[in-house]
Amino acid sequence: MTANQAPVVWVDGVRDKRLSPLNRGLAYGDGLFETCRLESGCIALWPWHRARMIDGLARLGIELSGSTLESLVQSALDDTSGSGILKVIVTRQDGGRGYRASGICGACTVIIHYPASIPPSSSYRVRLCHTPIAQNPATAGLKHLCRLENVIARSEWSDDTIHEGLLLTQAGEVVEATAHNIFIAHSNVLITPDLSESGVCGVMRQVILNEVAPKIGIPTRVAPLTQAEMICASEIFLCNSNVGIVPVVDVLNSEGGSLQQYVSGPVVQNLQAALEQFLASQQLLSPMRRC
Repeated sequence: MTANQAPVVWVDGVRDKRLSPLNRGLAYGDGLFETCRLESGCIALWPWHRARMIDGLARLGIELSGSTLESLVQSALDDTSGSGILKVIVTRQDGGRGYRASGICGACTVIIHYPASIPPSSSYRVRLCHTPIAQNPATAGLKHLCRLENVIARSEWSDDTIHEGLLLTQAGEVVEATAHNIFIAHSNVLITPDLSESGVCGVMRQVILNEVAPKIGIPTRVAPLTQAEMICASEIFLCNSNVGIVPVVDVLNSEGGSLQQYVSGPVVQNLQAALEQFLASQQLLSPMRRC
């Protein structure tokens, strides 16, 4: 598959099958998704994606076993090749009118293979978004299908030199970017926002907190993050499972004026090197047969 080719879609394991218009994911956003990096037919960080999906489905009361999920993903991998993005969407199965999901527990699985895209920038310029992020512990952390806040926030700018936008609470605390988690370095301590009220608990965020930072002796802290603390940081980076760690070099206000500039310093550089080593060591541990 090349960048000019259309995505390939499987619905419940069947290639090019149509999705029912009664699907509750389409009607109500009743479901979850994972966006996985595909390299030479192998999914990077699959155990983390799998665990997050299964945990989220349990929170939503959607029944899909880990073995079934893995079998469907494996089937898609066996039917394609190359690199790019494998997006795995699991919704509650078809239902009638109304929000009530009682008795509708089964799952519909949609897998999409997108061809390799343009490599990400080596550094990011980011801006604050006007659109606030909602706070709700019932959905906090989940990568659910209801992403209208992100859509509206991302529509706030069209300048291609601005790579991301930061989402804030009504009180002005920094939670995440539209498609990334955020870390700051302050006095050689990594700080990332507490996501118990809002935001997506990203796979790369988990890997950095639990695997990469501890291995190179960088202490971490999960806590609310104010704009003032962010501005005073020595280094800032964004992360997700598709681009890894990308340093932030400029933070703009919501009107496009620069608030603060940064350099990619030793904290980010050491983390990037440690992450590269960690990812290389994980490839042989992937549950996918191609790996």
